Amino acid sequence: MRTVREGDLIAIPLADRLIAVGIVLHVSRLFKNGIMMGYFRQPFESVDNILASDLKPEFVTTPNYTSAQIIRNGFWKVIGHDEDLLRKVRIPELRSAYDIYVGDIVVRPASPSDIEHCPTLTLGGKLFIENQLRDFFKVSSGWDP
Repeated sequence: MRTVREGDLIAIPLADRLIAVGIVLHVSRLFKNGIMMGYFRQPFESVDNILASDLKPEFVTTPNYTSAQIIRNGFWKVIGHDEDLLRKVRIPELRSAYDIYVGDIVVRPASPSDIEHCPTLTLGGKLFIENQLRDFFKVSSGWDP
C-alpha cells in the first residue's frame, strides 16, 4: 500500500476526457487516514496532458480533508510530487466546534466572527468531491458531459 505524502499530485477522473488534479497539503496525525487536499481550477483531458508547471495554486474551494484510502485503494492516482508548488500554498484555518485548526494544531479558540465566517473542518468523501468538481467545471469551463 502506497504512502501518501504532502506534495503528492493526484489525478481525479471525473468523466471521459475530464481529469481534475489535487495536491496533498497535509497528512493528518490527528484524524485517522485524513489528508487535506486542494483541487486545482484547471481541467485536463488526460493524465498525459498534466504538467505540474501548468498548475496554479488557486483552488476550486477552500482546501479541506478527505481520506487517504481513496488514493491507497487506487480510485485516485498519484501522478507526481511537487515540493515547490506545495510551498506556494497556505494551509487554511478551519473551524471545528469552538476551535480553529491549521492542519492538526489548534491555533486559538474560535471567536464569534470565526464561528460565523471560518470554513468548517470537514471530511469529504470520494463521490462528494467528484460531484463538487464536476459542477465546478460545468460552470467555469463550460464542460458538458
